[in-house]
Amino acid sequence: MEKIKSLVLLLLVFSSVFLSAILIFYSPNSGNIALSEYLPQIHLGQNTEYQAIVRPEKIIYHQGNNNHTVVRPNQYLYSVLEKDFDLWSFYDLSLEYNRIDWLETVENQPGIEVIFPSALPQGIISSIFKLYETNINIYGVNRLWVTNDLNDNVIAYFISDERDQIYVAQTSISNTKLIQYTGLASKAPKYSYHLSSENEEKSKVNLMFYLPVEGIELKKIKSSFITVPLDDLKQLLFIDPSIAKIYELENGKDYLYTDGTRSLQFFSEDRYISYFQPIAENKKEVNLENDVSLAIRYINQHGGWDGIYQLAEVKEVVGTKQTFLEFTKYIDGYQLKVLDNIFGSIQLQLTDGFVSSLMRSTIIADKTILSESITTLKDSELVQYLQKKGIEEQTVKNIEIQYITSINQGHLSFDPYWVVSIAGQETIEIPADGRVVQGIGLE
Repeated sequence: MEKIKSLVLLLLVFSSVFLSAILIFYSPNSGNIALSEYLPQIHLGQNTEYQAIVRPEKIIYHQGNNNHTVVRPNQYLYSVLEKDFDLWSFYDLSLEYNRIDWLETVENQPGIEVIFPSALPQGIISSIFKLYETNINIYGVNRLWVTNDLNDNVIAYFISDERDQIYVAQTSISNTKLIQYTGLASKAPKYSYHLSSENEEKSKVNLMFYLPVEGIELKKIKSSFITVPLDDLKQLLFIDPSIAKIYELENGKDYLYTDGTRSLQFFSEDRYISYFQPIAENKKEVNLENDVSLAIRYINQHGGWDGIYQLAEVKEVVGTKQTFLEFTKYIDGYQLKVLDNIFGSIQLQLTDGFVSSLMRSTIIADKTILSESITTLKDSELVQYLQKKGIEEQTVKNIEIQYITSINQGHLSFDPYWVVSIAGQETIEIPADGRVVQGIGLE
């Protein structure tokens, strides 16, 4: 009996020591563990993987004989090609100094053009496609064009529109495979190409935009929405939300939370927040691809994504060691036009690999109330529409369909518009089906 008592006592002593160690080394108040991690988690949307955020905005099938098809992430012809990206490899990259006959290429050569919404550094390009034997550092690439050269050999052009640079590469894609790819779009809706007014005589790159030969079907959507409570945002962003104090700003409409270090400002009229936390700069070299991964993970951990987003802009802030990132929302494969209220945009700034500021809307779309199908203007109708407005095609820099958001009678409306960029003028927005609609923007 005495031996049993001694054994039990020994076990109690060891248990006490073990539990004390847990309390010391794993205390929720120790180290850098956030108190908010122990509170119920707030979800503004779903978590999203890197590959779903950093991806092409659209893909263009060039079929020869001046036939073209534009596809987007919500379409089958996009997904069937994207799943093959892992099979593509490119090597022997070099700057292309020879002038390329772009009109011959676009009109007569079969090809695949992959277009990104932002100029990307080599590290991000390499996360999407396999690059081998690369002796140069490509930067600012926003397009990949796989096509045939004059000898019917498949080559690839990595194109930087903003830098007017072209990198040429050999590729593992065979001529037979390229013809198979372009053949997939033989029965898909056709698009016409149009030269941008931004092209200059000495430019290496020809800029183009594409319009549907026949009208395409899109949706106008109405949905209910919710407004995220400030207390929820405070819990998401502060280490210890209980010590953050609220101050009413001088205009009597906006508010500021601060814990003495971090700050969260709420702009009531446009309904968005701006969060800031100071980061001690160590003057590290900016690593854009790492910063994109960190930003995606940060948003996943701080509320998530309230819809489908893509990387829209990534750049180093001039004169600093900081990175600016913007992710924008997409509706049915088309980008949401970001207005002053920044609805549909998540913007971050990173310093030395840490998020130092965040801006996002407090409005979140909820349930769909109405979905109405429309047919867009076709290319000739849109050109005539612009001519009636006194706008000649040769002055147009770009035309894209984007969704514009408005709040009317307590619901969100998502309406597709032609967004027309004109040389020397502000952009104009035309309803995608040509009808005149009043009340663009949040009211």
